[in-house]
Amino acid sequence: MLRIIEETVRAMTLHVLGTNTFPDLPVPDPEASVELLREWLEKGIPEFGAVTTAALLALNLYSLANNGRTLPDCNFRAQASLLERLFKRKGSIMYGFFYIVSMPIVGAYYARDDVQKTLGFDVVALKEEAERRVVSRTASLPKKEPGEELAESAGNL
Repeated sequence: MLRIIEETVRAMTLHVLGTNTFPDLPVPDPEASVELLREWLEKGIPEFGAVTTAALLALNLYSLANNGRTLPDCNFRAQASLLERLFKRKGSIMYGFFYIVSMPIVGAYYARDDVQKTLGFDVVALKEEAERRVVSRTASLPKKEPGEELAESAGNL
């Protein structure tokens, strides 16, 4: 991955998440955002990697044209202003680029157990529930105890 791509994702992390307005939320980790993007680029669909790389480079060109510097080289306030302008341009190509490059940042942050717990998600219970609802054509499903279906259906009312 190009260094400018890594630096841009690091610079964007705090701005995209906006966690500074909610003091109870855990602090974002820009390195986790970079690592998730690296994993997506290595293991993901090549076209997604090409579009994401192009979007990050376009974002830097946009910053260069508007601020005279690439996004990582701008100060915090200039970065925030530029990203806010992009965010407000919904429907534009640059907004689409903003959305694409935000995905690994948001994904890396909200995948963290401490963030999920702070937001009220019981990660262990959700995983257990998901495992109980697995549907498979190749494996047999766990057998239910008599009356268990009635209890489940009554709970969904």
